[in-house]
Amino acid sequence: MLMIHRRAVTILITVLCMLGLLGLPGIAWGHASLIQSSPEANAVLEKAPERVELTFNEPLQTAFMSIQVTNQDGQRVDTGEARLLPTNPNIMEGDLKANLPSGVYTIQWRAISADGHRIEGIIPFQVALAGQTGELPMPTTPSSSGETEQTRIDLVLIRWLMYLGISLLFGGLVFRLYVLQQGWGTTDTGKNSSIDKGAARNRLRALSIPYLPALLWSGYASLAVAVILALPLQVSWDAAVPIAQGFNGQLIGEALRFTHAGQLWFVQVILLLIISVTMIYAHDREQPIAKQRRYAHLTVFLTLAIMLAKASVGHAAAASLPVAAILADWVHFAAAAFWIGSLSVMLICMSVQRRSMDPREHRLLMGDMLRSFGGWGIAATALLLGTGVYTSFQYLPSLEALVSTGYGWALLGKALLMLIMLGLAGIQFRKVRKPQEAPPVGKSIRWELGAGIAVLLLAALLTHLSPTPAPSTTPSPVASAPFQATQTDEANHRVTLTVQPTRVGSSTFGVTFTDQANVPVEGIQQVTLTLIPEQADRTAQEIIIPAQTEQPFTATEILPVAGNWTIQVHALTASLDSIDAEFTVTVSAE
Repeated sequence: MLMIHRRAVTILITVLCMLGLLGLPGIAWGHASLIQSSPEANAVLEKAPERVELTFNEPLQTAFMSIQVTNQDGQRVDTGEARLLPTNPNIMEGDLKANLPSGVYTIQWRAISADGHRIEGIIPFQVALAGQTGELPMPTTPSSSGETEQTRIDLVLIRWLMYLGISLLFGGLVFRLYVLQQGWGTTDTGKNSSIDKGAARNRLRALSIPYLPALLWSGYASLAVAVILALPLQVSWDAAVPIAQGFNGQLIGEALRFTHAGQLWFVQVILLLIISVTMIYAHDREQPIAKQRRYAHLTVFLTLAIMLAKASVGHAAAASLPVAAILADWVHFAAAAFWIGSLSVMLICMSVQRRSMDPREHRLLMGDMLRSFGGWGIAATALLLGTGVYTSFQYLPSLEALVSTGYGWALLGKALLMLIMLGLAGIQFRKVRKPQEAPPVGKSIRWELGAGIAVLLLAALLTHLSPTPAPSTTPSPVASAPFQATQTDEANHRVTLTVQPTRVGSSTFGVTFTDQANVPVEGIQQVTLTLIPEQADRTAQEIIIPAQTEQPFTATEILPVAGNWTIQVHALTASLDSIDAEFTVTVSAE
């Protein structure tokens, strides 16, 4: 459905280059990252600390923050209050009980970053007072805290429902008000065109779409349900409580007072109430046509305001140039909603209306409609690609992040679906350039709309993923009697894990990968160790070891409690194949 002309291609390339260059200087880090802690990870302190201080690369929000510090017996030794420094919102701190004895301690922290996402991590450390240093093993090399990247399927689905609702409401209205009424692009630009310009424009302006109000109201209903449920679901995630507790008035009140998402949610609810009124008047047949159109135009602007509020919460809010990033997200969202909403009108409404129309008249109208959409489609595509390039440069720290993070893979999937949509649109438009040809409304538009709905799903997923990988270190090994075991995966790779020592305190983990001939596997890009304690109230720890030239891959981490630990090993090769194994290690208290 795109009219491909040389001038349009030139404009498109210019927009892409300009926005690409604008995106190069600034980089956003997605969710906030811990850059410094006191005590440091795996530190051995000769004096008991009085407080925990965590420094992040960007400001935090004041709601739902937590710092819990436990000893090796699982008993809490913090005072139960976490706070931001009044002079520096990048720093979160919490007080500890006085005179902590020698032992291994674990800091479990949680916070809400500037982009509205929950972040959390674990920082182990030791206190070794004078005369008591022999009671516990000494850590040798500090390791990073285990910040996690997680989400819940309900958060993604509710965001997807919101995107679908906005697409139906905004895209449907814009298509009816502007595309059909203006009649832009209804004619072939050739001198010998056989299309009657005036007749085509008049047919579109006079076109009645009886099923359009039902489509618009279904979009509004989807949007309303998604907006209303979004805050309680987000609260349950941010506060790390069950979903039912997310509807607790006190927690919702905390979100409304202290988080950007909560405050903008209130704005969206007010806008929804106003839209319900404008929608009623826009479809009131007793009102003059001009008045109905004014209310329809107002509904479009109010829906744009909801999209702007939604764009103000997320990765764009934490960008180095937040105003530009928010505007880019907003334009990207509006262009996608227009495209998908327009496809919905043409497929759903016009396909149903075909049953009551003369086939020849229906083919003629569809040809006019698709040609009319062509010019608008070029504009929407240019905006989508331009803002997409800009935000990609803003959010991704490097090209490697495209294949090393979940965000990168989701972004690649979204780009692939967009290319499929463009291809289908081009094929569709070529088939309707001549008025005597009947446009195949069914298959190609169905596939194009299906790809668009999938794009919205991936867009919803992207808002809950971090563009940057978790930090990692590669500590040096220490000598001790190791645990050692070997597992073989389905591809006959042999994974050997060593852990020394297997007791509470600092331990060194070593992993080697060999083939059937016991030859080391080459091209390992990254190794991830996930340490899962048997205690349900304990959080799993994650160690990421980057590529290195020689095996074994080693890392040092503190095992804070005794018991059985499940250690999952995951390696990624240069060919993007995975090597996985799982071990059970018994950790003693002494």
